[in-house]
Amino acid sequence: MAAWPARNRRNEFRRNSAPVRGLNLVPVVFGVVSTAVLTLSLIHHTSKATSFMALGSLSLVIMRMAITQGEVRQLGKRTSVKHAPTTSPGLSNRRAFFEEGELKLASLKDSQQFGIVLIDLDGFKEVNDTIGHSHGDELLRIIGQRFANEVANHGAVARIGGDEFAYTFVMDSGGDPLTSANGLAQTLHTPVSLDGTKIRVRASIGVAVSPNHGTTLGELLRSADVAMYDAKRRHRRSVPLPG
Repeated sequence: MAAWPARNRRNEFRRNSAPVRGLNLVPVVFGVVSTAVLTLSLIHHTSKATSFMALGSLSLVIMRMAITQGEVRQLGKRTSVKHAPTTSPGLSNRRAFFEEGELKLASLKDSQQFGIVLIDLDGFKEVNDTIGHSHGDELLRIIGQRFANEVANHGAVARIGGDEFAYTFVMDSGGDPLTSANGLAQTLHTPVSLDGTKIRVRASIGVAVSPNHGTTLGELLRSADVAMYDAKRRHRRSVPLPG
């Protein structure tokens, strides 16, 4: 009864990332009953068949509870891994970035285009070495929160590398792909205050849009990466690929 719940209860289990009601209660009850039957059979010397059945039932209960706990742990890992722990709450990581990007590409309409904004903080290693790693993590958290606030309900910003962020967007064909990039760049104009020290952060940004720069998420990410490093070389904020 507890090992194979109905489909709607399975869905509830996945959504809540916690065992559904009764998932552990039923095995416990039957485990107690099996233990009681086994104890009584040993004391009163009842038939061996009764003892073996009670022992087998108890073994199955223990096995099922062990499997259930393993499923709970695995589900917890799958849920938590989608968020970058050292950045702002709600900021996605690389895995979640690819999952969400694939969903957006799959649901794209003919009149829409899919784009990627790739952001790399300039000179972050030097900043990290100067102010320390703990302050460096705090800097990433603050920058990530600014990015998340900027995109709001339009999508999710992901931290896909040490100091590298990415954002996917959908726009109508013929729209300006730099709008999203420029909006994220604007959030860096205000210096970040860390332990009484104001730090001005600069970034290089690359933009790639389908189908001009690729038709898959991997192709678009590589194109945005090329554009971003081109921007880094030219010391510019946003550089889209030609075409």
